[in-house]
Amino acid sequence: MASAVSENAAWGRFEYSLDDKNRVMIPPRLRWFFEDGAVMTIGAPNHIRIYRRESWEKLTRGFDEFGLASEMNHHLELVMQLLGNCESATLDRENRLTIPRFLKSFAGLLDGDFVCVVALGHRIELWSRARWDQQYAAVSAEQAAAAYLEAYSVPSAIAG
Repeated sequence: MASAVSENAAWGRFEYSLDDKNRVMIPPRLRWFFEDGAVMTIGAPNHIRIYRRESWEKLTRGFDEFGLASEMNHHLELVMQLLGNCESATLDRENRLTIPRFLKSFAGLLDGDFVCVVALGHRIELWSRARWDQQYAAVSAEQAAAAYLEAYSVPSAIAG
């Protein structure tokens, strides 16, 4: 039976401390994610998103073809923020990712903070543990189940 999880997807939550040079360790299970290049950018609310280069190119394909009317559309402000706040993401020899100062500030990360490295399929998110806990503390089991069912609804022919 084939796996429902894509071979080119990352999953899981890990915690590492941020050092005084703005570096965070990337867990062994996620290091392949950076092999062909990756891009870091802002994520709402106040975290860092990392996309594999291939996914980033798909996501941003066509943005440069917007006309002036599109650029004036306030709904595209997030797109402009994603593009204006991106940075290449590479690992050093010790498999650490250096977080640029502006992204560190955006995500509310402080030296010595624990960083939640959260792999969500085709992107990785970096959260301060305090913000991660605050963001998801109020999520009940019922809300999580409802969100899962909405995202992965079973076709009615199978359900019964």
